Amino acid sequence: MIESVTVNLSYSADDYARATLFIARRKWWVRYLLLLVVAAVWTLFGLAYLFSTGSFRETLSTNLLVLVIASTMILLGGLFTREKTSNRSLRRRFQKQIDSSPLMQETQTLTFSNNGISSTQVLGTGDITWNAVIEVIETKWDYFFFTAKESAIFIPKHALLDDRQGAQLRAIIHEGFGDGAKLLQ
Repeated sequence: MIESVTVNLSYSADDYARATLFIARRKWWVRYLLLLVVAAVWTLFGLAYLFSTGSFRETLSTNLLVLVIASTMILLGGLFTREKTSNRSLRRRFQKQIDSSPLMQETQTLTFSNNGISSTQVLGTGDITWNAVIEVIETKWDYFFFTAKESAIFIPKHALLDDRQGAQLRAIIHEGFGDGAKLLQ
């Protein structure tokens, strides 16, 4: 039997934003939405060129290149801007939530054991057995314990005391959840 791991957490706005984006981007279409739009624009311009005739085709061919390049630059610029602003925007919104909620400012204690995950907060306690966890993923920054496709308990790695506690948590995850856990080490 592996000794339980207790983690005291005070989530930051960065933690919430990072976890929210990770969960949202698990859907393939969210990650590639703007690239799909670029592909659709190129396809429409290509089809317009193929099926046009006469002087319209000549006009289209001279303007087509400019339109395709301009629209691609705008859409790819939107992709870059969305990536940069979504994280910043989420951080700002979560910071407002944290500032307005005394509960979100309190420290939460999570204990991981062979039986599952126990949570203690100011307003109460809760337990989740390993059977309720459908997926476990370790990323560079966090551990995610999914209880539904788009709902997870997450632990920022900076909340762990040291590498030994991280190794102990991985051992508990492996024993409690099994080989299906997607761990980095």
